[in-house]
Amino acid sequence: MRQDPIQPGHAAASKGSFRDFVDWALSSQENGVVIRNYQTIHLSDASLRGGDILQARAEKRDLDQAIALLSTWPAVGVTRQFARSLRRFDAVYGDLFPGLFAGEVHANVTKADYVSDRHEWGEARLELGPALFQRLVDANALDIELHRWAQRRLAQPIERPLEAAVGG
Repeated sequence: MRQDPIQPGHAAASKGSFRDFVDWALSSQENGVVIRNYQTIHLSDASLRGGDILQARAEKRDLDQAIALLSTWPAVGVTRQFARSLRRFDAVYGDLFPGLFAGEVHANVTKADYVSDRHEWGEARLELGPALFQRLVDANALDIELHRWAQRRLAQPIERPLEAAVGG
């Protein structure tokens, strides 16, 4: 949103600091969807309730629905475990799409020096301050749980070959 001028709210989002952006987005009824349980909203019916996706709100039932959907997929990935995710996708889909998952590409990266999730959370807390950081965490409680689920799933061995997953 901050870097894409065609996104709704770009003008307001592109001004100021990261702290200003998070405060603005969480305070907005319409623009905060991009930083409020975004994955859960888009992997469930939450995006279909209420008419306007910009005002979508996720609930526990949406998290359950998103996990149920992802559980039917033979592979899931985690951005911060991109290389591992690529290997998983290659193991599952590589025969159908040879070479598609070979090699890492780092595009749309704003911070290349990632250390760990714990480090990133600490940096965000310092930049946002304790109160705003907690608002952000609270606004993303369902996505945080979904992320933890995806990390556990990625760590598990592949349960079934692609042929069984797609009925082949």
